[in-house]
Amino acid sequence: GRKGQLTKERRARLEALGFNWDPFHNAWEQMFAELARYKERHGDCEVPHRWSENRELGIWVGGQRRARREGHLSPQRTERLDTLRFTWDPLNATWNQMYGTLCDYRRKRGHCNVPQRWPKNQKLATWVAEQRKHKERLNPEQVEKLGAIGFVWNVLDAKWEEMFSALGGYKKR
Repeated sequence: GRKGQLTKERRARLEALGFNWDPFHNAWEQMFAELARYKERHGDCEVPHRWSENRELGIWVGGQRRARREGHLSPQRTERLDTLRFTWDPLNATWNQMYGTLCDYRRKRGHCNVPQRWPKNQKLATWVAEQRKHKERLNPEQVEKLGAIGFVWNVLDAKWEEMFSALGGYKKR
């Protein structure tokens, strides 16, 4: 069919049967529609990779990210996914969301030292601990953003300095 070697009659007969001339395009459109339904239900396009309800959709979403990263996703498909507010880098999006939560914490409390076992938001407490533990994994922009809000990388060193300063003040008095 693509090479134009079918007669009009044969092409018409195949089309009457509902012949699929471009199965890859149709499969992409079908998965895009599934993603749109997912977004309607969940409010985002963050389909877990091994989502039990539709494992194929989770794999497809990861494939779209990989295809774009490798330069294999057409601008038209990229644009279509963008209309759904598709998240191209979910790890960075999650980091930014948690950073925003930390900024809220700082606004309310005046510091970024979330207790390690803070029952009000254990997810934030764990995230802060992970930033300290794996600073070398952060990109320079992330390190800079945390530094700009007074993030303390080593709580024990900071506490020692605080107490040393207090001791100096005590001696002075």
